[in-house]
Amino acid sequence: MKKEIFVKLIKDFWERFSPEYIPRNKKFNFLNVRKVYTIVWPRRAGKTFYCYQIIDQLLKSWVKKQNILYLYLERSELYPLQLQDLDILLETFLELVNYDVGQQYFLFLDEVQVIEWWQKFATKIYNDYPNINLIVAWSTSDLFSSQIASWLRWKATNFEILPLDFEEVLKFKWEKYEKYLSSIKLIRYKQILDEILIWGVFPEIVKLDSIDDKIKILEDYLEITLFKDVIERFNLKSIKKIRYFLKLILSYMWNFINLKKISQIVNADYNSVLNWMDYFFQAYLWFEVKNFDFSIWKQERSQSKIYILDNGYYSINFYHYKQDFGKLFENWVFMEFKKMWYQENKSLFYFKDKKFDIDFVLIDWKRVKFIQIVYELNEDNYQREIGQLIKAKEKYWVDVYLIYKDNFVKKEIKEIQMIPFYRLKDIMR
Repeated sequence: MKKEIFVKLIKDFWERFSPEYIPRNKKFNFLNVRKVYTIVWPRRAGKTFYCYQIIDQLLKSWVKKQNILYLYLERSELYPLQLQDLDILLETFLELVNYDVGQQYFLFLDEVQVIEWWQKFATKIYNDYPNINLIVAWSTSDLFSSQIASWLRWKATNFEILPLDFEEVLKFKWEKYEKYLSSIKLIRYKQILDEILIWGVFPEIVKLDSIDDKIKILEDYLEITLFKDVIERFNLKSIKKIRYFLKLILSYMWNFINLKKISQIVNADYNSVLNWMDYFFQAYLWFEVKNFDFSIWKQERSQSKIYILDNGYYSINFYHYKQDFGKLFENWVFMEFKKMWYQENKSLFYFKDKKFDIDFVLIDWKRVKFIQIVYELNEDNYQREIGQLIKAKEKYWVDVYLIYKDNFVKKEIKEIQMIPFYRLKDIMR
């Protein structure tokens, strides 16, 4: 019975696959060494459409469609699926393609976590079929990258994608990215920026016009993340306290966090709060940034600053009484950095001592870059923001940057590289 269903689904894929999608900037690269490819996303970041993009990439490189199979494993007609069903799927696929050891094949299994011990099948493909490339994908609710590392060890390479960056948002808005802008185009870019600073950059949210719809969907995302990715995943019981803890941490966006104080506020023991913090981190809901120090011990013991996966999660909780574009802008810039450098050899810190308060320190190989973030540079904040960078450059001989949305001062500052929000990639030069 399962074999007949698999035959139908395989042939349906070959005959009907022609999806419409907006391509992401992150190109998927197949390596020259043997690996199982694992793709993990925060919930609702567009995982399935990214799989389509990889398939389209293969087709454009002259891989035959019959040598590719994509299967969404949560289809109702496949329920329930067991490990041996994957063997039936493989057998069926190899029969239909007239398997040839001299050709390359690509097998995509989406939502693979629905099958218990699926990693045994991945190991079988890795060991016994050197010409089959296995790509498995899931959202964060059931599997985390740390588990993949322990299950497949050196056999797998993990590929993580975050919600849209600014250039991708422009694509979703049917706008073309340009590095040098006319006055009208700059106004349009600023309008788009202010919208995503409030409501975030999940693909579904960016496409919507209705604020009420954005709020409803973001509330659903956050609620599902809370229950599926944290409470159910880690079998937690103190739901009321965890919900209070979540909202409290969201309120600390781009700010310093004191977990001992928070444990007192939510009336929970410190170790529980420490665990909750890690659970939401594993669910990609937020990220920690440490103070830069040459001593690893001091660095790890420094107070953390918290940045949120998506500004929309902050806004649905605080938009009506706590709107702060400076705060939203810094969080957005941080996430843009994460998307640009997510798997590359770069590290991001803040730097704070008695003399300096620098928003970000980027360690790029052997280069150190100090970066200040300001939503609007004006006469009131000019000396504070610029003065910090000039002093840092003179003392540490580092590259210094100021990232802004609006610059109302318009003064030439030769010591500092001034970067408008839409040209963040200039920091890579």
